[in-house]
Amino acid sequence: IMHAYSKSCIQDLKIKKIVNATEEYENKFEEEVEYFRIKVKDEENVKLVKWFEETSNFIHKAIERGENVLV
Repeated sequence: IMHAYSKSCIQDLKIKKIVNATEEYENKFEEEVEYFRIKVKDEENVKLVKWFEETSNFIHKAIERGENVLV
């Protein structure tokens, strides 16, 4: 989460998209970065598979455009 909250890191790595799969951390740079938000608890029993296709599409579209993604 440190990188997602570091403006200099996002700028240095030219991050254009972020996948935020947290319940407690808000999207910090919405004016500069496009987010894909999945509000889930960080617990062992959480089933993430239901978000794989949508998340994968978000990442692949960004890659096709030459955009860097932070996951």
